[in-house]
Amino acid sequence: MMVMIALSAAAQEPQGGAASTPASASASSSESRKVTKAADRRLRKQVAGALARTKRLDSSRLLIFARSGVVTLSGEVADAEQAALAASVAQRVPGVSEVRNRLRINPQAR
Repeated sequence: MMVMIALSAAAQEPQGGAASTPASASASSSESRKVTKAADRRLRKQVAGALARTKRLDSSRLLIFARSGVVTLSGEVADAEQAALAASVAQRVPGVSEVRNRLRINPQAR
C-alpha cells in the first residue's frame, strides 16, 4: 500500500520535477529586469529630449534618472523659474508618474 501511494505521488509531480521551477523563475525574473531597465532608459531619453527642446531652459547641467515611471531631476539651473519649468516639462512626458525635483539654484549656471 505504501509503495502505491509513493508511486501515485511521483506520477502527479510535473514533468521535469521541482528542480526546473526555480531555474525558470530565475530566467523569468532576469528577463523582467531587462525589460524594466530598457523601459527606464527609454523614459530617461524621452525626458532628456523634451527638456532639451524646451525654450528658456538650459538643460546642459541637468541629470535625469528614471525608475518605474518616477523621474528624478538633479543638477543646477539658473533660477527657480527654470527649476519649475523643468519639472513641469518632465511631468508631461508620457509614462512619467512622478517627478522628484532635486535641482539646485545657481545664478552662475547661466
